[in-house]
Amino acid sequence: NTNLNFFNATLNGYVSLDRWVDQYVRGAKLRVTEQFRYTPQSPGFLTGVRDVVVQDNTFFTGIQGFRANTFINTTAVTGSYPVSRDLALAGGYTFALRRVGRIQGGSVPGVSFFDTNSHTWFGGPRYQLTRNDSIGAVYRQSFILQSRSEGGRSFSTTLVTLAGIYSKEFQEWGFNVEGGVTFVEPAGRSFPSGQARVTTAPQRDTVLSVTLFRQARPSFFLQGGAILSNVAQVGISRKIYERLTLDGSASYGINQFFPNTSDSTFQSFSGGVGLSYNVTRTIIGDISYRYNNVDRSGGAVEYRFSRHVVGMFLTAEWK
Repeated sequence: NTNLNFFNATLNGYVSLDRWVDQYVRGAKLRVTEQFRYTPQSPGFLTGVRDVVVQDNTFFTGIQGFRANTFINTTAVTGSYPVSRDLALAGGYTFALRRVGRIQGGSVPGVSFFDTNSHTWFGGPRYQLTRNDSIGAVYRQSFILQSRSEGGRSFSTTLVTLAGIYSKEFQEWGFNVEGGVTFVEPAGRSFPSGQARVTTAPQRDTVLSVTLFRQARPSFFLQGGAILSNVAQVGISRKIYERLTLDGSASYGINQFFPNTSDSTFQSFSGGVGLSYNVTRTIIGDISYRYNNVDRSGGAVEYRFSRHVVGMFLTAEWK
């Protein structure tokens, strides 16, 4: 299937301004993160276990659309302000943009992509119970502005989440859980939402990452507005020796379209393995295999397919 070959590109980076803001407010933290991706084939889920920069998953919930040139950019600013020794106010802002070109091979009746701008701001108190344990509350609001990629009027969707947070951090691993309720307008729906994540330190020889979440996200394929995403992901990375690393991951997602979330769904599974070799201090070569299975049911368009993909990548990384 050489006609299905494609090139993609990613750019991830961050700037920590903790030392700078600490000069003015002792204990304050500030970080700016930038992530860019170009691809004609959406990966569906995020991949990577040892990432230095935690990738934003606003648009990566398992939705596997038809092939079209896609640009995704996310800029995030996060920080915290200490109120007392154990109490701080944490918050931030994320701007996520997704632009889609024409579907390759020609248009398909009833199928559309939606160009999307997502503005998310959040904040709330965090209290340090012990050296390793903390609790908090968060208010998160997303304003989503969309239009069909082929042109048309713009429309908006608002997501509001109220949740509690518990975190446990050790030198070798960390656990974070969030639970609350999300309101979706103009759909007029509310539902329980949350997420949980267990990770080990990326410097270890063996790294494990487990993520679960049930959240509302922007719907950018087939139908605009919001989508209810239920996703489970697990990844493991083993450093075989100093320069060679073996990675494996599996992801499963059920996305439910509003307003009839039980009738219109998009299920997907992705699993893969890969080898990474440090060619130099900054250049990493990768070869990987990935299997995808998609089942779209309900609505005007239904389809099912499986895909096997072998990829080769070169990554430049500066720390």
